[in-house]
Amino acid sequence: MKNRFLNLLSFVVYDYLASVVSVFLAFFISNERIDFIWPDKFVFVAILWPAVVLFCMYIVKIYNILWRFSGFNEVLRILAGCFASMVATAIAQKGVFGSLGINLSLYIVLFFFTAIFITIHRYIVKYFAIKQAKRTSNKQKSAVSGNVMIIGAGSAGEAIINELSNDSDV
Repeated sequence: MKNRFLNLLSFVVYDYLASVVSVFLAFFISNERIDFIWPDKFVFVAILWPAVVLFCMYIVKIYNILWRFSGFNEVLRILAGCFASMVATAIAQKGVFGSLGINLSLYIVLFFFTAIFITIHRYIVKYFAIKQAKRTSNKQKSAVSGNVMIIGAGSAGEAIINELSNDSDV
């Protein structure tokens, strides 16, 4: 997507949906009962978890990343955001419900499902962005050929030189 706002909006909507699906799967897998006496626990987690996930992902700056150039550090950011979400939601839930709250195992399952869904999505986005870039680069072979001079770029220039020398397409 060329429009930055639509790109951001699509990531936020996907993260919200992934965290909602994670709540349902976590309750299903962890055998946490949604009884009619305490349906508030499920509603509390189902509403709070997606909101906290979006907030924590914003805090760890997941929405500012160009996913075409992402690496393992961005996966660590996703894990940090999901872990912070797990801790914040568990603390809030224990504060509201006390000892009658949800087991910690549910939050661990929530953490794993949300982290897996978001990471898979981001790597799918990365795959298609790289594929799109290769397709456009094959269509538009550069008319400029010859030597390249990079002045005053420091370590970024060194990375560019390494990329240029290692890439056979350039």
